[in-house]
Amino acid sequence: GSVERQKISRTNDFKQAGEQYRSFKDWERNDLILNLVTALKQCNPDIQERMVEHFTQADPEYGKRVREGLAQS
Repeated sequence: GSVERQKISRTNDFKQAGEQYRSFKDWERNDLILNLVTALKQCNPDIQERMVEHFTQADPEYGKRVREGLAQS
């Protein structure tokens, strides 16, 4: 069969990611932030900023914590 890409009717592309982040326990959020910061440190600044924007759209605290972690590295 053929493969086709179509935009789905979801209006908020970041809602599910934000809900997942907020459902984590504190230690799970801490581990996630640490893992993301460690991986993103190796990326160019423009990619880091784009990813922080995505995390912020999912949850403002999520983006803030990743941004702060990158600033400390």
